[in-house]
Amino acid sequence: MENKEVVFREEIKEKIDEVIDLCRKKKFPIFLAVAIKDQGDTTVYEKRAVTPTQLEMTLNRDDFVKYLNVANGFKTVAPKELDVIEYVDL
Repeated sequence: MENKEVVFREEIKEKIDEVIDLCRKKKFPIFLAVAIKDQGDTTVYEKRAVTPTQLEMTLNRDDFVKYLNVANGFKTVAPKELDVIEYVDL
């Protein structure tokens, strides 16, 4: 992947900021990750979130903790009982 950091900063970041602000105002939890640059053995992501906790709401199924854990370096492990890893709606 080519370095898209400048394109992100000049053309996309402001729009993402607007979406994040609107989600916060309208009380929509959101998690967003955009790959903006590849540096050989790693990729740089721009990550943003408005969590249910920040919005003082409770979801019956709050997957935001999972998203944030993965974004912060936690590894996921498939259940041992799966022979084939299938698409699972997180």
